[in-house]
Amino acid sequence: MSGRRQWHRGKATALVAAALCLLLSLLGGVTTATADTPLLSVGDKGVPGVPLQLTVGGIGLSTGLVEADLPNGANGPVTLTVSLCIPELRITCVGVLSEFALIGNFKDAAGNPLYSDRAPAVVRWTCNDQVCPATRDFVAGSSTLTQLQIAEFSKHTMYVALRNRNGTFQPFAPAPACNGVDKTPLPTGTIDPEATGGLQFCVDVGAISRADQRCETVCSAWSGPLTLPVLFAEDPKFMGT
Repeated sequence: MSGRRQWHRGKATALVAAALCLLLSLLGGVTTATADTPLLSVGDKGVPGVPLQLTVGGIGLSTGLVEADLPNGANGPVTLTVSLCIPELRITCVGVLSEFALIGNFKDAAGNPLYSDRAPAVVRWTCNDQVCPATRDFVAGSSTLTQLQIAEFSKHTMYVALRNRNGTFQPFAPAPACNGVDKTPLPTGTIDPEATGGLQFCVDVGAISRADQRCETVCSAWSGPLTLPVLFAEDPKFMGT
């Protein structure tokens, strides 16, 4: 058991997420990812305790814009990539499907995780409103922000996978809501393990937003690029299984 724990402490971890929108057949006139750069990548060197932010892609691309916010930094090289979907077991590339990955070591020199359920890291994926059109559940002057956030979460599924010991990836799994969908407003910025079934990756539903939203008690506007935040924390029980 101790050897397995030490291996977890020394390995670089990876989070891969894919965001599924509407089928291409429903997106007349949308520029597909074949016109985009097949793979975009940025990298930096992380230091434990020193905040690090990485950005790759663009809202105008069908693969979207990806932003990684690492408030507690990382330990050594960190790479953020975005690309077209690569078919995986049980996940096809029918429709507009982007795949992005954040790869790095998220433990300090002593092997302690830099992130937790109460203080996770976040990766945000933003897609334009042609690739990710607004939910049809929006009713101006009637829909609440929470209702629209839940509708977008249900419509645009996020998938997450972690890297195995041999360098391969585990099958993609749908990311649950970080704090369920029963509260108004929904809590943000933390992971409730009871709501996620113990998983330490999830969609921060209460932080889902549209660039052109106008919401007070109810929303009078809900349009523009959609941002879907994924929270994650280092979990030795989850990694390498």
